[in-house]
Amino acid sequence: MLLGVLDAGEAARTPTLDSLHTLTRGLDVHVNAGPLDRIPPATSRTAYAIAREALTNALRHGSGPVTLDLDTDAPGELVLTVENATAASPAAPAGHRRGLTGMRMRARLAGGTCTTRQAETTWRVEARLPL
Repeated sequence: MLLGVLDAGEAARTPTLDSLHTLTRGLDVHVNAGPLDRIPPATSRTAYAIAREALTNALRHGSGPVTLDLDTDAPGELVLTVENATAASPAAPAGHRRGLTGMRMRARLAGGTCTTRQAETTWRVEARLPL
């Protein structure tokens, strides 16, 4: 709810996925994206905000290159996936996971979902947002 209130007045200035190249410039991030022109602006802004947080977490807490996939071919939805190798250090304590909660809240407010999981040495964030 709070994210919706905070974002309500910022929609016109919030970046969309069209700005993804600016976000990832100079970083060890491999982007695989389908056509972005069919993504509605509100969904694009939500996806950008989730991607920004996921990349921040991956670069802060992970190791090695990060992969960001934007699947625009899924029927009726945009699937955003960010994967990275996990660092050797333990995960942040539960009280320090505001970014993960924020990603889930943004997705839910847009009518979608955002899940996170660790499989062996890979951390994965997957957001599914309606088109």
